[in-house]
Amino acid sequence: MAEPETTRNVQPDAGPFLSPKDLADAIGVSESSLKRWVDDGRLVAVRTAGGHRRISQHEAVRFVRSQRFALLHPETLGLPTNDAQPALEAGAPEPFLQYLLAENAAAARAFLVQRYLAGVGFAALCDGPIRSALTHIGELWRHSERGIAIEHRATDIAFQSLAYLRSLLPPSPEDGWTAVGFAPSGDAYLLPTMMCAAVLAEAGWRDRNLGPDTPLVAMREAIAMANPKVVWCALSQEQPNEVAAREIRELVDELATRDTYVVLGGRGAPALGIVGREHVLTVGSMVELAAFARGLAAARAKPSPSQPSAPAAD
Repeated sequence: MAEPETTRNVQPDAGPFLSPKDLADAIGVSESSLKRWVDDGRLVAVRTAGGHRRISQHEAVRFVRSQRFALLHPETLGLPTNDAQPALEAGAPEPFLQYLLAENAAAARAFLVQRYLAGVGFAALCDGPIRSALTHIGELWRHSERGIAIEHRATDIAFQSLAYLRSLLPPSPEDGWTAVGFAPSGDAYLLPTMMCAAVLAEAGWRDRNLGPDTPLVAMREAIAMANPKVVWCALSQEQPNEVAAREIRELVDELATRDTYVVLGGRGAPALGIVGREHVLTVGSMVELAAFARGLAAARAKPSPSQPSAPAAD
């Protein structure tokens, strides 16, 4: 008998796997139910050389989120446990902010993972607790000499937490569109480009993040190698320096001859004066970026009028 389409052979580098019993125990259901969901196509499993079902961590996380299961034993999936987050005092700042101020990296990571498993996507997490916490912390330098040190440490913890959360995503499809992104010369903010990359990856894009303070020559090389459908630029400084502004305008002009979209975001985007150009989009949030990325991908998946869908089988 042929294997069902929901199973395939295990690859040596496919990553961590769980048995049906492991995942069943983690979400509080029977092992027989897990196996039935595999056979029904609700859950994708792989096969070992001995024919045993195994479920990847990526697929387990996807299944828990999509089915809204309560994860009773997150440690079974290799995820932070619920006790990683200390109890919060009444009237205390919002959790993610409090964990950053306390330099509690484990609690910050666990908080994001729990919100994600509850169905909150990357864009909402970036626009919500992450942005709110770092905006608050970014103002501390006005009141204390320790403010800059606190901000740098908090940014590092937030970056690590988001990177961990992103590691739970499955690899982007080989035939997916590619996006290349950066922050321009003189813009040293690390987290905004990381957020963009994570949001695009969740939407199924193959992202190539060059990070902060990227000169035009490096962007040209990355674009030549990746042939992206989208180039994103995160401008965290309200007034980009002259070099950055000139390089971004040059890049937009160069990409105007290609079927490539330029997405600008951050406080400095309006100062460039290129809003309204064809194939140039200015976004005000990660939710907008996610909606654009998914919409573009969905349009690609639709058959063109000259290429109608294949007729249904008899």
